[in-house]
Amino acid sequence: RGTAPLVDLIRVHALAVGSRAQNSFERLDDIIDAGILPKGRAQDLKDALEFISMVRIRHQATDVELGIEPDNNIEPENLSDFERRNLKDAFQILSNGQNFLKFRYQANKSFK
Repeated sequence: RGTAPLVDLIRVHALAVGSRAQNSFERLDDIIDAGILPKGRAQDLKDALEFISMVRIRHQATDVELGIEPDNNIEPENLSDFERRNLKDAFQILSNGQNFLKFRYQANKSFK
């Protein structure tokens, strides 16, 4: 639970619009240009990806400073209240994006 589901969500939309971009931020620009998401939703995804990535990189930098192998296992109790609140918001944006993806591409539709 982190950047991977968000990156995957962005990839699906990017494929749908024929994006040839090779990173998530460029893919989001293509998605914005295509206008397939509700207004502001792509920017929310971009902000969420940026924030989650920043928290992860800061955690890994701390691991390096402490002389331990960097990982992606972030303990919530080591985060500030600000970071916890904003991560909660970022994960809500991800959840909303996943729900929209299901709706847009009818992921639960059964084929006979």
